[in-house]
Amino acid sequence: MNRKKRNTEVVHIWGVKFNLLDLKGFIRRISLLIDNNLVPIHITGIGPETVVHAYRNRIVSESINQSSLTNIDNIFIVIILRLLGYKVPSRVATPDLFEQLLMLAAKRNLKVFILGAKKDIL
Repeated sequence: MNRKKRNTEVVHIWGVKFNLLDLKGFIRRISLLIDNNLVPIHITGIGPETVVHAYRNRIVSESINQSSLTNIDNIFIVIILRLLGYKVPSRVATPDLFEQLLMLAAKRNLKVFILGAKKDIL
């Protein structure tokens, strides 16, 4: 399979949006959104289960696709997209991204709002 690499930053495949950025790229993009006062910022981590839920549920699909950014939180998705010819720099694990975002917020003295189902999960 000799496919030319597709060099793009945003891909819509399987009805889901993927931002093809590495961790530093996500932090740069989020910093730019903050600098331009484009808040709140909605970030969604995407794994295979998320793709399946989006396929089965229009509301989930719309929520993902309306996110400011979507990070690929699973190596399986990275591999599949690369096999399809997309230039995916790396997996961006949601916990790693979250840690970097908290450090960014601390540096800039920003407030963080965390939405979750249970206090012990947060």
